[in-house]
Amino acid sequence: MIILGIIIFLKLVLNASKFYQISRYLKKYEDYVKAVANKSEEDTWKYVQDQSSIISLLKGAEITDSRLPYVEDVASGYGGAFVRKGTFSIMENIFSVRADVVAVTTHMFNVAIGYYKARTLESVNPLYWLELIVFLPKKIMEHLNFQHDPTKKILQVIYWIIMLFFFVFENGIRQIIKSWFIR
Repeated sequence: MIILGIIIFLKLVLNASKFYQISRYLKKYEDYVKAVANKSEEDTWKYVQDQSSIISLLKGAEITDSRLPYVEDVASGYGGAFVRKGTFSIMENIFSVRADVVAVTTHMFNVAIGYYKARTLESVNPLYWLELIVFLPKKIMEHLNFQHDPTKKILQVIYWIIMLFFFVFENGIRQIIKSWFIR
């Protein structure tokens, strides 16, 4: 029971900490965008130093990188215009102040805030822990990205049978285990 309490406490603290961090980074990001818009860029480097931590938190919240298109004028004249076009990563350019990048980045921050808030709240929800115990094999296979659905179902049924067996014969199993260690 103590181990379960420690696990719950750790899950609560880790997710609350990440919730606090990503919320604080969103505020700093908004301050950065305002500073650049007001052309007071002398201290903007202090915001950019957080980029790797921000990306780590976003990826931890299962947010995938987005890509936006760009078109760049390479050369004009000489009988026509030459343009380069492609896409760029939002996470690699998170501190770009293009309106579309700011909108997508702010959305990513808010999704991450919601993710860590939900994980923090589920830490103290008894139904979350009950569901985790009842569907443990399924949850483990989902965590490992195991895709074969019939195998998941078979392992889940085997797990339920084993758990039922241990529940029904709990006292006998305890006595057998005690007899192994106490001679």
